[in-house]
Amino acid sequence: MPNKQVRGTCAAEGVDRTRCNEKAGKGEQWCSWHREQREVLYKNYKACKAAVERFSEEKVEKRVREVKKLPLGRVQRLHDILKTKRRFLKGCIDAQECFYERFFGEDLDFGTPDNVWHLTTRLDELETVITAVEERYRELILLSEDALWLFEDIKPSGVPSQFLEACCEHPEITLEEARLPAPKDKGKQRLEFDPVGEASRRKRFGLVIGIWNYIARLCTPPESQFFQERLNVIYALIARCICFDATLFVAAWKYHTVEEFLQDLELEVPVLERLMSILSQHDVHRVRAAIDDVLCPSDVEGEKYTFLGVTLHHKLSPASFPFHAWGHWAAFFPSRCLCATKKGFPKAHDISISSRYMQLYGLQIRCLSQYDAAIRESVQILDLCGIHLAYLDPGGLRHSVEKSTGTDGRMYWVETRGAIVIRGAIPLKEPIIDHFVAECTRHPDLMIRIRRGLNGQAVNFPEDIWSRQSRQARTFTELDKAAWTKESASHGGLSDCQDFFTNGMPLKDCLEFAVFDGSDCDFDRALSKLADICLKIHGLKDMDGLKRHFLSVYVEEGELEQDAKGELLSFTCSREDTWLMRMHLLNAQHPNKDHAGFAGRFI
Repeated sequence: MPNKQVRGTCAAEGVDRTRCNEKAGKGEQWCSWHREQREVLYKNYKACKAAVERFSEEKVEKRVREVKKLPLGRVQRLHDILKTKRRFLKGCIDAQECFYERFFGEDLDFGTPDNVWHLTTRLDELETVITAVEERYRELILLSEDALWLFEDIKPSGVPSQFLEACCEHPEITLEEARLPAPKDKGKQRLEFDPVGEASRRKRFGLVIGIWNYIARLCTPPESQFFQERLNVIYALIARCICFDATLFVAAWKYHTVEEFLQDLELEVPVLERLMSILSQHDVHRVRAAIDDVLCPSDVEGEKYTFLGVTLHHKLSPASFPFHAWGHWAAFFPSRCLCATKKGFPKAHDISISSRYMQLYGLQIRCLSQYDAAIRESVQILDLCGIHLAYLDPGGLRHSVEKSTGTDGRMYWVETRGAIVIRGAIPLKEPIIDHFVAECTRHPDLMIRIRRGLNGQAVNFPEDIWSRQSRQARTFTELDKAAWTKESASHGGLSDCQDFFTNGMPLKDCLEFAVFDGSDCDFDRALSKLADICLKIHGLKDMDGLKRHFLSVYVEEGELEQDAKGELLSFTCSREDTWLMRMHLLNAQHPNKDHAGFAGRFI
């Protein structure tokens, strides 16, 4: 449709902001359809304006103070009245905006710009009062149901570091309003006479579809045995998000289930926009609590609150997630960076298992592009086995031979050699931990210092660990026969071992280690010695074999799934299946071929 008006045609714009250009009436600017829409728009504007004028204006501060003392019955009635007033105010403002943006003309009195500003100011003040009413409304409802604990922020059982920056706390899946096709305004099949109502309906449908697209993307593939569990986790998260927002809580608390609430096509646009805004930023503690809500046994003791068909628990379970549940977590936080996991879980074991899940799905948990292939493979082997290096520092010059002058003025030669130091940490629950330490102590090139927990005593194997040794002789040829003088490693050196797990306060359930390699090898080879130890413990030869080993173990335990081709089943729905999943969740009819194929994939 052309954007420029053609002479003798309708000057109105459709909801898609393109010119109508239908034939206008004689001596008029509008076609018969848009002339009728203008009349309906003006009629509705006058009705809303008259209704607004019947409401008294009071000072916002006074109303807010009064609200905090009202009982539940009066709060309910006041909320209904204020929502009605807001609807009329919004109707006036929307009608004015629609007229000036789509219809134009001076034949209808839609008020001056000052009038528009006055109505907008009144709406802002009214929103302040409504917010106070809704907060009081929610407080009284939760008080009556003994669930005021929902006001508390869910935090992990521990104190996460205040210095930790969760750079990947927000989802990589975007949540946005669906784009609806332009309405068919031609011919006789025109369904909406009220242009404001038409725009509101399209906006509402776009938001509802956008939210269900978001849910569909987070679901597992239909073949997964964990499909319903994932869907329950998504609903639990949505229920928690609604509980933490007074406006959403008041709008939703009379519904029986999350599905019923989200399938209501009469929900107000501001409610849907608010929900979309909250869901677009995943809070790590709410996601963890939602997974815990679903996995927690129904007979567990403690405070609970059933909301929208979901049982929400006050306290987090002390138990670790089963391995498959990390797929629920990864659906919300799929980034290779583990910042979200570090912020949500204060135990090294949980962070380590999360990293293993990511690795088995081919998601790299470290940025290793600056290192060569040998270093990358060694680090990946160690990470997969639960042995996490703090940082990779090949260091500077390790071996040197220099000619120097003594105090007596005579020349002599000095040879110096430094040990390679590799620091890291292992969760205390990791089965490989004792075997790894034992193999390091037996290796002829390696020395290791360990400390169990924050308050543990550092122990050396062997007792005298050296970090640097030197020897000197009068001539260069005599250096080979000179005895080495060893410089003992400082008693510290374990302070940075937990860098993989935390950037702030250290965790308690770790074995910190520093491995010293005193041989002549380079950094790549020193790392590969540790990787070889891990492979030896598992009786394997390379990274591929190690990955297949873990996959087979978890598949056999039912914690991971494979598709018909034997490949690892994705933990989220594919892009191609998203719209089919959305239609399935909404119980909508698919095209025959697609519906039959998709429906047959569910277990």
